[in-house]
Amino acid sequence: MRLFMVIAKYLALLFVWGAIALFALLVCYTIWYSRIPSDSEVQQRFDRDKSAIVELLNKLSQEPASIVGVTKDKVMLDDTAHWVAPEKAGFSSKHFTEYEVLMHNAHVLQVWRNDGETNFAIAGWGFASEGWRLSYAYVSSTPTPLVPTIDNPPRHAAGDPGVVYRPLGDNWYIRLIY
Repeated sequence: MRLFMVIAKYLALLFVWGAIALFALLVCYTIWYSRIPSDSEVQQRFDRDKSAIVELLNKLSQEPASIVGVTKDKVMLDDTAHWVAPEKAGFSSKHFTEYEVLMHNAHVLQVWRNDGETNFAIAGWGFASEGWRLSYAYVSSTPTPLVPTIDNPPRHAAGDPGVVYRPLGDNWYIRLIY
């Protein structure tokens, strides 16, 4: 009887630790393979927020060329290639608050421009070269490669970040880096 109790205790401990390990693996799996929002979700979100996004585009286009991007607490200058505090970029608190309000209304995490393209980051997951980044892009000329949907992006070569664009209308695109 005593041997049975000892074995039962060890089996119970093994079961508890196994359940904890399984739960941890499921959490890690969920985090690691976080789902990219569907094409229709992104389209609906864009349609809903488009007026605020256009306001944000217009505001950034009025900035000097040295202002490359804005996030919820920093500004990027082209001569520093990194994010700085708004006051170091010459933004007054009122001016920066206008960006904060527009970004909040547009549900945008950051906005930046580069080579004739203005991007509005809306979601992302992962680290460095692993994961994905999703943004709206306003582009003066048609970007490549174009895809009919972001739901099943084409495979890309290892070490080469996959970037695809899905047209939204006019000069607007969904931009997916995966």
